[in-house]
Amino acid sequence: MQSVVTYGEQVELRGRLTFEGLPEVPPVVVSISARAAGETGFTPLGVAPVGADGSFVFAHTPERSTVYRAEFAGDEGQGLLPAEPAEVLVQVRFAVALSAPPIMWFGETAKLTGTVAPALPEGTLVSVRLLEGTAWTTVQTVPLDAQSAFSLDWVTSAAATLRFRAVVPASENYAAGISGEVVSQARDPDPHHVPVTLRRCIVIDHSEFRVYYYEYGHIVRDFPSVLGKPSTPTPLNRFRIYKKIPAPLGPQRGVLHEVLGHHRHPRHQCATAPEPLPPRLLPRLHATAQQGHHLAVLQVPDRHARLERALGEPAARCRQRPSRAR
Repeated sequence: MQSVVTYGEQVELRGRLTFEGLPEVPPVVVSISARAAGETGFTPLGVAPVGADGSFVFAHTPERSTVYRAEFAGDEGQGLLPAEPAEVLVQVRFAVALSAPPIMWFGETAKLTGTVAPALPEGTLVSVRLLEGTAWTTVQTVPLDAQSAFSLDWVTSAAATLRFRAVVPASENYAAGISGEVVSQARDPDPHHVPVTLRRCIVIDHSEFRVYYYEYGHIVRDFPSVLGKPSTPTPLNRFRIYKKIPAPLGPQRGVLHEVLGHHRHPRHQCATAPEPLPPRLLPRLHATAQQGHHLAVLQVPDRHARLERALGEPAARCRQRPSRAR
């Protein structure tokens, strides 16, 4: 019998001691010992008390793959004979951690980072794999540094959901380690062709029911939006923010109303968040959206040309996040 745990996890050994002819097991203890990978003999770890039903439990955190042994040496005072020892192999696999940014922008370098424990020698190779269809494909093999960490630069150019994981091969003392799956969304940083010359711009896309907040032609955040009903639609055109008032739907759901809703068309409906927005977004969007900032309301098809006409200048593409003083 064998089991597998990740390095650093505690293993719980469970067993049962029975005696023929005894309905209940008298108060006795079972000795637990261990032989770690690379060792020749068993080392005593402690004892586990046995319950009336014969069950016992012992917890231990193995440093590497280990064989555990449970023994009952007998009890002459109670007339109990020794029992046959029982053994179990617990394999310890490398603990591999991997992280990646949740969004990867086209043409920009994203960094995947990870660590391996226990620490392995510098230069040990880690395979980074990408899920393609139903198969995991190794896209790059990277070495560990002196801190048993690794990193990988990744550039994407197409919209996709990217799923990564990292793998460390098995060694003499450890089973192969596989990180959890990390997911990144590859996205276009400027799908509406917002000019890089605009410091800030808000785009409402009718076709997607989403609001996009841009800085210098690069998406900062986007979120869902509720638009006007057919009788009072949110108009398609170029606008500029001219006033901000207290949010009638509350500070979270009404943020779009107070920033975007008043565009000198009182018979038209505003764009409003359908659900509470992330608190971190509110101060930034509300504080940075000021009088005179651009607001474009678009609808596909032809949203790129429409935006260019609305803003009155060529919609230059933004492939790199520009450096700028905040």
